[in-house]
Amino acid sequence: MMIITWNCRGLGNPRTVRELCCLVKQKKPVLVFLMETKLRKDRMESIRCKLGFLSMFVVDSVGRSGGLTLFWGEEICVIIQNFSQRHINGVIKISERDTPWKFTGFYGHPQVAKREEAWALLQYLAHLAPSPWVCIGDFNEIVESLEKLGGAGRANSQMLAFRRALENCELSDLGFRGPKFTWSNCREEDEFTKERLDKGVANSEWRSLFPEMEVVVEVSICSDHTPLILYLVGIGMHGRGSRSFRYETKWRCDEGFEAILQQAWVPTTNIDNGWNAVSSNLLRCQKFLMRWQKGRNEDTAGKIKNLQRRLRVLQGTEDEDVGGETRIVQKDLSLLLEKSDSQWRQRAKIN
Repeated sequence: MMIITWNCRGLGNPRTVRELCCLVKQKKPVLVFLMETKLRKDRMESIRCKLGFLSMFVVDSVGRSGGLTLFWGEEICVIIQNFSQRHINGVIKISERDTPWKFTGFYGHPQVAKREEAWALLQYLAHLAPSPWVCIGDFNEIVESLEKLGGAGRANSQMLAFRRALENCELSDLGFRGPKFTWSNCREEDEFTKERLDKGVANSEWRSLFPEMEVVVEVSICSDHTPLILYLVGIGMHGRGSRSFRYETKWRCDEGFEAILQQAWVPTTNIDNGWNAVSSNLLRCQKFLMRWQKGRNEDTAGKIKNLQRRLRVLQGTEDEDVGGETRIVQKDLSLLLEKSDSQWRQRAKIN
């Protein structure tokens, strides 16, 4: 069971929506918190349907900036406590027997002059029940200079104010696995800058509920921020159901399709047994096509995973000369995701 948070930098771009759908399809989270959606509730409703979530809570964007959304599935109960343009705060309960805990999706103010307001909000939320609390998102700030690479140095007073806010709230960093930096300006040489702006923090009461939790930094294609995945280890996983056979018309244009049918179809000269022969041949064609398509899907999935691994290395490196290769890998990965998405769209229409 897991939670995804991502500063997606706008869901008006179909490529970004496709990337989000792919991430949700792969990881199957129970909760997703999105920042900078740049959309209002009516537009987010269509995205909720695409992602397959039961419920959502939306903080509308202001013009072409901002916008927060929280999606969740039927596996959990979420009660929204309060919200603003900078946060969504709610109480989460996984089952009747489990201890309720507080979840805050947080988006720190991008303007330095207004960061103190963000830290004051954080300290206000700390006093709300229930006591176990996890807060995750894009804080737009770092706690130390080691969380920044390249560019102008960060003022010590800014980092100190953030550290004090976390200490006053009794929140500590949950750590991470994957690339160290979660934001990049995607430039090269002297203008190259990376920072760890996105993170998860929690108090000791929440940590005691999930002692084996883990935060993983994913890769990003469309946004300059990478998604975070918070794994709640030990809660239980939900497996996939079996998939029924669906014929796809585009297969007719694919190389090897006719050869598969010829291999599967067994000619018969017995007229009396004609219907049984046809029925038997159709079942054979189904089995052959399912095996053929599974191999094709695994090939595409394998290519996607290989590109994601390469992108994870590129986005995690401290080398300032990888911008060109990063953009090439992002483009290739986006094309593969588009191909995969078109297959799922056709299956959805058939269903």
